[in-house]
Amino acid sequence: MSLLSSRVRERNYLGVSLGSTDEVLVPSADLLESMRAVGYSLQTAIADLVDNSLAADAKNIWINFESHPELHVSILDDGRGMNKEILRTAMKLAGRSPVADRDKNDLGRFGLGLKTASLSQCRNLTVATKATQGENFIASWDLDYIQTKGDWVLRWLETKDLATFPSSIHLGQLSHGTQVLWRDLDLLLSSPDMDQDEFTELKDEVSKHLSLVFHRFMQQVGTAKVHIYLNNSELKPMDPFLESAPGTQVKDEMVIRIGSEIVTAKPYILPDQNKLTAEQRKSALIGETMRDTQGFYIYRNKRLLSWGTWFRMTGKTELSKLARVRVDTPNSLDTEWRLGIMKSSVQPPKILRDRLRAIVPRIVGDSQRVTRGQNVLALGSRDSAWVIKELGDGAFSLNINLNYPLVMALDESLNQTQRRQLGALFEAIESLFPMNEIYDRLTGDHAVTSAETDFPLEALYLALKSISGDPEAAFAELLKTPPVSTTPGLNIEIEDRKEYFLNLSSGDN
Repeated sequence: MSLLSSRVRERNYLGVSLGSTDEVLVPSADLLESMRAVGYSLQTAIADLVDNSLAADAKNIWINFESHPELHVSILDDGRGMNKEILRTAMKLAGRSPVADRDKNDLGRFGLGLKTASLSQCRNLTVATKATQGENFIASWDLDYIQTKGDWVLRWLETKDLATFPSSIHLGQLSHGTQVLWRDLDLLLSSPDMDQDEFTELKDEVSKHLSLVFHRFMQQVGTAKVHIYLNNSELKPMDPFLESAPGTQVKDEMVIRIGSEIVTAKPYILPDQNKLTAEQRKSALIGETMRDTQGFYIYRNKRLLSWGTWFRMTGKTELSKLARVRVDTPNSLDTEWRLGIMKSSVQPPKILRDRLRAIVPRIVGDSQRVTRGQNVLALGSRDSAWVIKELGDGAFSLNINLNYPLVMALDESLNQTQRRQLGALFEAIESLFPMNEIYDRLTGDHAVTSAETDFPLEALYLALKSISGDPEAAFAELLKTPPVSTTPGLNIEIEDRKEYFLNLSSGDN
């Protein structure tokens, strides 16, 4: 029982007859029409139906968007199926109380998801189900039929009607499971003659959403693994924490007790995006920008509910964009989290918020160190090509470091007139530096490529040698100078070519 419900004073009306002024008001049949505007998107609506499949222990879920013989959506699973009474309850609005005890792995709560999610997209919801070695049961909510009858009429179809389902895969092909069919997609489709590109775009949005929300189910191994197919192509899990990527920092898990329940929080610091593959960047949601998707990721029974927010504990900045915290909570704390019907709106209870707030500065600090990187931390040192000058009132300028070895070597080789010309060139480069353009690209998570092999390392070595006059000392300085010192693996490559560098002369470059 949740903490809140245990504090509420119980009132027992059992056995109490209606008072003389009491009246039973049955909702109008128009309620179903009104409930269509709850606020589901296509992605969240289908995710709600996948929840039901997972609650029924399905290991395979097939989602199909098809246009023949009519536009329709089918969600089929190989879960345990239902008998007629269970199906009747499932089709009933609020068939179960949100405060009733339920299995710890149950992903539902209000008993509304199947109906509200489906009818937010279509006017005809049909559900066919079959338990192991049982018969088929088919029930349908048809909004046009309900309007005609003026009453809440649930239609029961015959088993033979299953063969008329306009889907390429059917419940009849399985020994048990459930199939949900959406027809008359008036709110889903922008027009009756939707073209193929629009339909494909819808599928892509659904694919990304499901790959993220259910990634932990798809990442399991053995018999626990869940396979989700969209138009017969298996979805790949989208892991927002990049646990398998080299460079991802996995921090110690925090255990937080709320009454008799346990919530865990596990921080991750992602690698710098320039060290990620294209597939890893896609998995890390860079398509939505890393800045937007930093923060807490709230999971309820391994199902992702909410992500990309710090719950106003700190602001979203470029330096904190690599920080993400996985929070796991049981369904017994739904009331404390203020979980909504669509399972997309949550707020952490105060005791949890206070504990999470305490770890945020450390996590953000870890992200800042990775985001800044060694090059930025070294700005202003002799080995940095750039230096930041603080101008006061929060302003700064980015300037060429006149003490950088290549600059010093060039300066020593010039006469007074040429030095003035070089200084003017540097001032022009500094004043015309496209700071805003670079910032816009970085905040949009564009990868910055740095082709180390194209950097004039030979010229840098010769400049260092011209200053010290000692080939060995110059080579030692080269290993300590960016980009050699800041590029993983490059220093090893340069050490292997030591003889080549030691034998370089100014005429070789």
